Amino acid sequence: MVAIHWRVGATSFIVCVIAGQLITSLLLDYHGWMNLPEREISIRRMVGVILVLVGMVTVQWFSLTVLPPHPSATQVATETYESAESKG
Repeated sequence: MVAIHWRVGATSFIVCVIAGQLITSLLLDYHGWMNLPEREISIRRMVGVILVLVGMVTVQWFSLTVLPPHPSATQVATETYESAESKG
């Protein structure tokens, strides 16, 4: 069985952080939290955030790693035992 594993490297992490900051800033501006003036969410601002999210998904998509199947505990124990016997 082939396992697909999401690898989170430096690029993926930074892109996710920036996307989170942009979404949070939209919410802060829209609701006027932290004594900020209220600002409507314009189409331009939404398009900018959507582009960053698409970039985040693209970075994650190209960071996919296919891992070989993990050996069972029995296989590991057998290989260890056989290796010890051959040395012995």
